[in-house]
Amino acid sequence: MIAGLFTNPPLKLCLFLIVIITAAVYANSLGNSFVWDDYSVIVDNGFIKSRGNLPLLFSREYLSSFVKRGCCYYVDYSRGSGELSYRPMVTLSYFIDYRFWELNPLGYHLTNLFLHIANAILAFIFLRILTRSNLIALWGALFFALHPVNSEAVGVVSFRDDLLLFLFYLSSLLFYIRFDDARPGQIKRQIFYALSLGCFALALFSKEMALSLPGILLLYDCLVKKTGLRRIIVYIKARYLGYLAIFLSYIWVRFILLANPAGLPPEYPGGSFYSAILVMARVFLLYLQWILLGVGIYPTINDNPARSWLPAYFSWQLLVAVFLCLSAWLFAWRKRNLVPVVSFSLLWFFLTIFPVSNLAYPLGIYMASRYLYLPILGFCLLLPYLLYRCGGSSKASSHSVLIKRQISLLLLVLLLFYATRTFLGNALWKSNLVLWQKISSRYPQNGQAHKILGDNLRNSGATKRAIYEYKQAISLNPGLVDAYNQLGVISGDNRDYRQAIIYFKQAVLADPGYLCSYNNLAVTYARSGDLQKAEKIWKKMLFFDPKNKDARGNLRKLKQLGK
Repeated sequence: MIAGLFTNPPLKLCLFLIVIITAAVYANSLGNSFVWDDYSVIVDNGFIKSRGNLPLLFSREYLSSFVKRGCCYYVDYSRGSGELSYRPMVTLSYFIDYRFWELNPLGYHLTNLFLHIANAILAFIFLRILTRSNLIALWGALFFALHPVNSEAVGVVSFRDDLLLFLFYLSSLLFYIRFDDARPGQIKRQIFYALSLGCFALALFSKEMALSLPGILLLYDCLVKKTGLRRIIVYIKARYLGYLAIFLSYIWVRFILLANPAGLPPEYPGGSFYSAILVMARVFLLYLQWILLGVGIYPTINDNPARSWLPAYFSWQLLVAVFLCLSAWLFAWRKRNLVPVVSFSLLWFFLTIFPVSNLAYPLGIYMASRYLYLPILGFCLLLPYLLYRCGGSSKASSHSVLIKRQISLLLLVLLLFYATRTFLGNALWKSNLVLWQKISSRYPQNGQAHKILGDNLRNSGATKRAIYEYKQAISLNPGLVDAYNQLGVISGDNRDYRQAIIYFKQAVLADPGYLCSYNNLAVTYARSGDLQKAEKIWKKMLFFDPKNKDARGNLRKLKQLGK
């Protein structure tokens, strides 16, 4: 019985452990509030709050746009879903959540946790097929479920796209495997094929990273099934053609039919393809640190890498990254027949992370721990597989059981470390204030981070600290219109109209097209008794925007006062 526990634990026990342990580690995340982009796509956005907007999921009106204020770009979530790219499955899940929970963050976090547990179960099923071992599959699924690098995707509601991507991606792969195993001519074979294609489409409309799936199917056939070249050529027409059709259809929809014309133009990290290579080499090494050690993981923002990341010609990070990549690919190729699972797990990582590498297509964001949610499955398979296959025989002898116990103890210690890091790391997503205190300390030279921290401090009632952060933001980035604007509002609330007027004028100078600052300036003049200047500014606003409600309403009030 004990030997069986360390060689092939029962299936039901494996599934039970995955569900219970994952739920326990992430239980403290259920009390977290909305953070980060949750406000733009859920809290402050009316799109998901009206059932009448459901048909807009399939139109250009689904997409939001950027607006420029001074030197910075902001998402205009007054229009569209708050999403800048076409990901309707994610927004549909928000629609469903809102019907049940409205704006109670508990329900949204509960949905994320359910999705993560479901993904861990799918990971177990897939790894069990590859390794034919409940034990190795259990360890791999638990590493996936509890690794701290996945905390961001689970803890932030608006990063649910990675959870849905994994759900449909792996479902498509598992249905493909069932299709491949079924006998030709069986009805269920065609059903599995149709389900696989359908899940592939759903994965694509959850997140663009699903574009790597056809490559994974090819890897599975070549490495795991050991399909020869002649058979692969037959497969191109017999089975791959359906995936290619969906692949090309998605490219047409995503980048042509429903491309966002108001989105930011794509830019390589550092400004060029060469600089992107240097930046991504360092990112690759950071990813390895996050995955292997589970430490130093931090939230990243859309910030251009510092000059220290971009040496003039080359860097040691680039040399190390190239060496590691080439070594992994060479090993995977040379050992593809001897240890196909190892080769598959290595290539899984590289292939699934390539769409977010900023080399195939510049994304604007150069790194994020949530980008590893799908690729990390390769590591979660590789680690226990290598230890158990290299550390002992598959026979249930006393010596083999002893070795497997020692390996299991080693994996348990590592898993407990990862689980502890994840459990403690869930506190980072407790509130926007906690999150942006962390981000601003991580990026002390980023004015936008200090500005957003100031917003959250002000909302929490810490006005003096908010003023300090706004001034810090302006000192780092004088073009931050919103920082001037907020300082003006605070001064006006304190009846310091002279200082408020100075701040609002600075905001207007930074961005003459930001009418909110114009209106605040006019209101401050009116509150200080200078109605003539207030009237002049409101009329100027109507010149820029004849339908502006603020200007029309305030001019109407002035006329009533004149009468």
